[in-house]
Amino acid sequence: MEQIMHTHEDLTKKQFTKYLDACAQSQSNYAIEHLIDGAQLTPERRFRQAVIELKTARFNTATSKYELDKAELDLEAARQKAAIFMHPLVFWLVRISHRLARTKKRADLEVHFKEQNIEEMHRSLLSRRREMEIHLHAVLKYQEELGFTNDTSSDEVYDRIQAAEGEYYTMKLSLDAAAHIVSQQGGPSVGVLLAMQQLPEYDIHKVSDLVKQLANAMNGNEYQPGLHGIEEFKKLINPPKVEESNGVVKISSQRT
Repeated sequence: MEQIMHTHEDLTKKQFTKYLDACAQSQSNYAIEHLIDGAQLTPERRFRQAVIELKTARFNTATSKYELDKAELDLEAARQKAAIFMHPLVFWLVRISHRLARTKKRADLEVHFKEQNIEEMHRSLLSRRREMEIHLHAVLKYQEELGFTNDTSSDEVYDRIQAAEGEYYTMKLSLDAAAHIVSQQGGPSVGVLLAMQQLPEYDIHKVSDLVKQLANAMNGNEYQPGLHGIEEFKKLINPPKVEESNGVVKISSQRT
């Protein structure tokens, strides 16, 4: 107990509050960008996903703000109720009446509880706003990628999304089948492979190298089966984009 109290004293409430604010976001920027908004296989699907996520984030943010405003009104009412006991006459009566003393204590506890609750609600609102900004950035990014502008009608966007569904399901089914093949050849499980393909290219190489190191350490020998397939797997479902301009051929990855 003494050690716990010592640690608590070393971590001030102000500093701990800063840590809580920094960690308030339920999903990291990286996870939202690559595993949520960017997880879809086609640009149209990524745009659609980002729009849906932004809609949900806006609603959640507005709901959190409403709940916070309502809670602050409740806190103000609780403070006014507790303030009655600070009147000189009532304060004197509290000192001689156990019943009034208990009533005052309940009023003080209610104020304290509501203050703590509002602190958490502020933190929740902060998290909602951060996530909303990330989803907004994704919508703008994919909007530009698809060439949508403020003059693009909803019918045009709808037609573009629907027209790309055939490509999406072709890629998805091919991806599922390829993951199964690579997994059967000694690579990671299908679920792990499907998750890995959502990562940017540079992180795929990091994962492959780390898997080799960890597998070698655990097995005590050189681990090779399936690892080559992991890197080729990404290239298979995400082939390089070839562009030609003025006789110059440019090759780049379609997803980063």
